[in-house]
Amino acid sequence: MKKEEMLDTVTAGQLLGISKQQVQRLVTAGTIKATQYGRSWLIPRAEVERYVKERKSAGRPPVKKEN
Repeated sequence: MKKEEMLDTVTAGQLLGISKQQVQRLVTAGTIKATQYGRSWLIPRAEVERYVKERKSAGRPPVKKEN
């Protein structure tokens, strides 16, 4: 069985385009699952990929054009 790649909050933030503090908030809120190792959080790469697929895009929803 292949060992899962784990990311720190800085790397996860870079992949998500957010700060490491925001990643920590998502972890403590339970939105992203992670394991605490000492004072650091380790996040499975698959969990970051899941979050990307499930999160909604920010901003206004697209405007529906009527014909």
